[in-house]
Amino acid sequence: MQYNYSFEAASLLFMLLIFVHFMVVWQFPTEKTRVFRALLIVCIGESAFNILSSIGLANAGVVPQIVNEILAFVFFSFEGLSSLMIYKYMVVISERVLLLFSGWSVSSGQRSKFRIFLYHAVFCIESCYVDRKAEDH
Repeated sequence: MQYNYSFEAASLLFMLLIFVHFMVVWQFPTEKTRVFRALLIVCIGESAFNILSSIGLANAGVVPQIVNEILAFVFFSFEGLSSLMIYKYMVVISERVLLLFSGWSVSSGQRSKFRIFLYHAVFCIESCYVDRKAEDH
C-alpha cells in the first residue's frame, strides 16, 4: 500500500511557519497565548509522529516492530493530548468572552452553562461545515 504524506507534510510545514511567526511576534505572555503555544507544539508533534509512524508501518520489513510500536504509541499519545489542549484552549477563550460581560453578575453555574452552549455551538457549526465538504467530494 502506498501512503501519500504530502498533505500531512504540508500541514506540518504550515504549523511550523505559524509557530515561528508566533514566537517572533509574541508580545503578551497571557494564559491564552501560553495555551495556544502548547496546543501548537502538541499538534506539530502529532503531525510529525503521524508521518514517522506511517513511514515506519509502510516499511515494516525494514523497521523493527518495537520502533513502529513506540512511534505509534507516541503518535496516539500526542493525538489524545491534542484533544485535551483544544478543550483547554476553548475554556480559556470562553473565559475571555465572559469577561466582556463583566458588568453582569455571572455565577459559576451560569459560566458552566455558557461554556457548554459555546462548545456545542462551535462543534455544531464545525460539523455542518465538515458534512458539506464531505458532500462536495
